[in-house]
Amino acid sequence: MALTGYNELLSELLGWTDDIGLSGDTATFVTLAEGTIYRKMRIGAMEDDFSVVLSGGEAALPADFIEMKHLRIVSSGATNNLLEPIDANELYRQFPKRTSDGKPVVFARDQTKLIFGPFPDSNYTVKGTYYKRLAALSTTNTTNWFMANAPDLLLAASMVEASLFLIEDERSPAWKQKMNQIMQDIYEEENQARASGGPKRSIAR
Repeated sequence: MALTGYNELLSELLGWTDDIGLSGDTATFVTLAEGTIYRKMRIGAMEDDFSVVLSGGEAALPADFIEMKHLRIVSSGATNNLLEPIDANELYRQFPKRTSDGKPVVFARDQTKLIFGPFPDSNYTVKGTYYKRLAALSTTNTTNWFMANAPDLLLAASMVEASLFLIEDERSPAWKQKMNQIMQDIYEEENQARASGGPKRSIAR
């Protein structure tokens, strides 16, 4: 069966587990698999633009935020707009003054917002690129980049979860190895595309 969408993935999971009694659990396996993928992977398909005007010295993060790739202040006449990421505790230690103090040079994530040091002395515009979670697969959202370009990764990651659920320890390591290998293949192909200056090619698997 061709893995062209969410429903086909659920059916394929039942086939690989050979347990019709798992029909009510396959959606959970896919959800857990997506969580694993987003914890492990940082690829172009997960990148999105970040642009916000600072308010109260902070920047709210989008709901799908995972990690910032790079961030800069948009300011005329600046020679270096790039902000360096640091740990929030370290930021508060280095820049304890949390009122107007200057143009920021570092940033950190603190709960659902970004904080800056020095504390911004103006409502700067900050722009950059962040890694995001794609919309979760479901019966109403049947595809996304991973479903269209790397369905084997979704299947392998889902089978890792299914094997753990079934307490089939002898199968889980094999599926985990396959999952990690597919991730590595995706990284290598993306790196090759970036190094050659060519467009990213869809990964047909």
